[in-house]
This record gives sequence, C-alpha cells and structure tokens, in this order.
Amino acid sequence: MRCEAEETGTRYLRRQWFVIWPLDRSPRLLAGGCTKYDQPELGDGCEKFASDHGITPADLYAWNSVLGSRGDNCGSQFFLGYYYCIAGPASTAPPVPSPTQAGITSKCNSYTKAVKGEYCSLFAQEHGVSLSDLYAWNGVLGANGENCGTAFFADYYYCTGVSS
Repeated sequence: MRCEAEETGTRYLRRQWFVIWPLDRSPRLLAGGCTKYDQPELGDGCEKFASDHGITPADLYAWNSVLGSRGDNCGSQFFLGYYYCIAGPASTAPPVPSPTQAGITSKCNSYTKAVKGEYCSLFAQEHGVSLSDLYAWNGVLGANGENCGTAFFADYYYCTGVSS
C-alpha cells in the first residue's frame, strides 16, 4: 500500500493506492518432479501456451492439476503472471530392450542379453547377480529357478538390476 497526502487549503485529502498482487505466483497443484516452468503471455490460452512450449494440452493439464484433467478450469485458473509446469517429471527408467519375457519386475533398471551357451547360474555369476535375485526379478524363471531349463533363452534380455 502506498499513501500520499495533499494539502487543499487547510483541509487534507488523503489518497490511497492499493496494488493487489497474487499472494502466490508460484506453480500451484503441480505434478511432483516438474523440471521447467514458464508464465503465459498476453493472449495465451491453455492450448496456445502448450503448443508454444512443444507439449500437448493433455500434458499441461496432467502437470498442472489446477487446470482440470481436461482443461475445464483454463478459463478460471489460467492467469498471466503465474507459473505453470511445462516439462514434467523425467523418467528414470531405461527403455526396455527387446525381446524380453513376461514377469520382469517393474523396478528393473538394468537389462542384460543372454548369449548362446549361458544358463541361469552362469548368467547370474557372469553378471554379478545372485540366483535368488535373478529369479525374483525375472518371474518366468520360477521362484527357485525351476523353469531355467525350459524358459531361459539366448538372445533374450533379463533383468540384472533394480532401483530401490
């Protein structure tokens, strides 16, 4: 608030100006792990803002839940001067190679291709993995490796490491 006083004759006139700023111009209700933010420009709507940043409107809505899951709140919650997420959480999972078999843990972050002549215990030993982990991370092999003789194939990728 800024105040000024002016003298008019012997009477004082007091003028007040109020500048109202949003209390919080930071991103609101965003997806965790947002890696980049920006503010809309005059004339931007949700779709134009998304397009200008090379993302889909669906991504904008997913990363900025205040806008609604389908952008239903763009007319009432998309403001100049506010920051919105324009780069969502980065994926830490590596791409899954091919071919693999069913039953690989979703926490797998390291894959190794089996070569001709390898079998479960040799594969585990050569790649520094315990047999119990190899079996746990690659369900097709069986809980105790009972399927190693019939389900372990050369040229297939198996999980050899997981994230915590």
